[in-house]
Amino acid sequence: MIHRLDLSLFSQDSSQSSHENFYQVTVLWDNERRLIPVSVVVGDPVVGMGLLQGYSLQIQVTQHGIVTVDRIR
Repeated sequence: MIHRLDLSLFSQDSSQSSHENFYQVTVLWDNERRLIPVSVVVGDPVVGMGLLQGYSLQIQVTQHGIVTVDRIR
């Protein structure tokens, strides 16, 4: 996907324990173009994401926001 989208490498983690790259991505957010770094980890899903397989996650991104996780039926 990275090659298909022609993303630019922003920085690279060269430590032995991590294989993480960051790319510059422009997204349209709330009708504004924003340039953001996106982390790409090579390998299996990070802990937590694998647990969410088959579930819906909803996050209210506010102070004291509610997080709900529901099984997809």
